[in-house]
Amino acid sequence: MKRRKLRRLIDICKLYLVVLFLCIVSLKITLTLYGEEYLERESFEYKKYEKEPFYLIDNISIKVYFCPRDNCSEIFINLLNNAKSIKCLFYDLNLENISEIIKTKNNFFIGVYAKNLKSNYYGLTPINTGYVMHNKYCILDGEVVITGSTNPTYRDVSLNNNNLIVIKSKKAAEFYLNDLFSIANFSNFNNREYPKINEILKNASFVEISDSFNTTSIKICFSPIQNCRNLIVETLNKSKNKIYFMTFTFTDKYVGDILAKKKKEGIVVEGIVEKKFYSRTPEVIRNSISNDTNPYNLHHKVFLVDDNIVITGSFNPSYNALKNFENVVVIKSFYINNLFHDEFFMLKDNK
Repeated sequence: MKRRKLRRLIDICKLYLVVLFLCIVSLKITLTLYGEEYLERESFEYKKYEKEPFYLIDNISIKVYFCPRDNCSEIFINLLNNAKSIKCLFYDLNLENISEIIKTKNNFFIGVYAKNLKSNYYGLTPINTGYVMHNKYCILDGEVVITGSTNPTYRDVSLNNNNLIVIKSKKAAEFYLNDLFSIANFSNFNNREYPKINEILKNASFVEISDSFNTTSIKICFSPIQNCRNLIVETLNKSKNKIYFMTFTFTDKYVGDILAKKKKEGIVVEGIVEKKFYSRTPEVIRNSISNDTNPYNLHHKVFLVDDNIVITGSFNPSYNALKNFENVVVIKSFYINNLFHDEFFMLKDNK
């Protein structure tokens, strides 16, 4: 009798374990298909800025280049060649000239996401973070930041559509250096502890640097230590008349909902997405999207808001970007916006 009860109890336990296993498998399939949508939107929808921004004044100059039409390889090489100090983080790198350049430099650090690092490149440091290190930025001589969507690879500079942003600002360089050393330390520990960052980044939603006349400003955000999606969403929400976007991939349904809401308000919303990822874009904005026509890749991660705001950097509007190491720059400048406006319509109209 006792044995029968024991067997029944064991059978019941087995049944519960099977049900639990099926639930876990079902949840994993759901998260894979929908990009953690069900978990993310509940927790994010009601969050504004949880922390205050940090404001600074500095001299700022910004230059923009578009690959492949602006010969980004030569621009990259010249910038590095003329710098005495080079500190960089790249998701990928295969331009051989860079390897030759750093052989002549005494003060350099170039970290590359370990899975993409080629062993025959001189002096490069593998970045093992446990998360994807998706940045593409350099700090030169402690006063110039190179960022945008461009990896120093043959495809990104010669075939794919990309942007390369060169920002001259000592304050911006300081924060990028801080992020770089945080990630480098995190990589060296080779564990999943949160990287150590300075108090400003830890306690600020983003950093905003303006010139003394407030005619040009940049907002800088580093993911995952700051909530960069918040910055993007709040910037899109402030649009008064139009939003254009160019993205490699777009899977974040919440950002899609924001764009759909703005379109209902009468805002012009138009975008271009890399054609191979069009089917993954949120359905609510698909009728606003054109496929790119580049036989290689449209690799931008750009939103243009009205006539004076550009959002760029390494951050795609995707769920993966929320946990990757990324950077976002929001530029306030009529001139820079106009340059990106021309790039958008050149790609949209296939010129």
